[in-house]
Amino acid sequence: MLKNLKVILSQHYASVLQKDPEALVKLMESPKAGGHGHVSLPVFAWAKEFKKAPPVLAQELTVKLSASMPAGLEKVESVSGFVNFTFSTRFVQDLLCAEILERGGQAGHSKFGAGKKLLIDFSSPNVAKPMHVGHLRATVIGQAIVNLARTQGYEVVGINHLGDWGVQFGKLAWAYLRWGKEYPFESEPFESLYSLYVRFHEEAEKNPELEAEGSKIFKRLEDGDE
Repeated sequence: MLKNLKVILSQHYASVLQKDPEALVKLMESPKAGGHGHVSLPVFAWAKEFKKAPPVLAQELTVKLSASMPAGLEKVESVSGFVNFTFSTRFVQDLLCAEILERGGQAGHSKFGAGKKLLIDFSSPNVAKPMHVGHLRATVIGQAIVNLARTQGYEVVGINHLGDWGVQFGKLAWAYLRWGKEYPFESEPFESLYSLYVRFHEEAEKNPELEAEGSKIFKRLEDGDE
């Protein structure tokens, strides 16, 4: 996509700068700092030709180029000896989408991670609690990272770890043994478990000794007590 932006700029400004379009494309680069636009034109090589310091030359060219901007270009500004170009977000998005479609849905593929394995653990909800919209967010972000890593050649292993194994299950088991018969487990098993989980913590606020009881039950679970 950066190359396409360079071509757009070089074709539009070649006559204004009196430079060969292909030479301009080769000279343009990606800005060295974030927030400095999409394309940067260093003018250091022209300092001797114009007999001006690069920052002064960049400022003068910025004024000149701002007078006539190609479609999609939003801003031209000078930073030291560079002229930086910023395109509108919508223009860049449309250009990127068109580029991806031309490549059959692929973009940014490389072999950077070839021969390497990458493990990505995402979603991983607490199985003792109901899922909520936050888990959807984590799932989407995690899958996006998986997809991105695969485009870079990595062998990716995506894991949704459900082994959130801790004392909360000891508490839940204690609550089930104590109050389980009071809940409709046959018709609403998960809802009943969650109600027990909440009830245990409410009771533990009144009677802190229940925390120790939950730990004892969990120790039995850890020791393999079926």
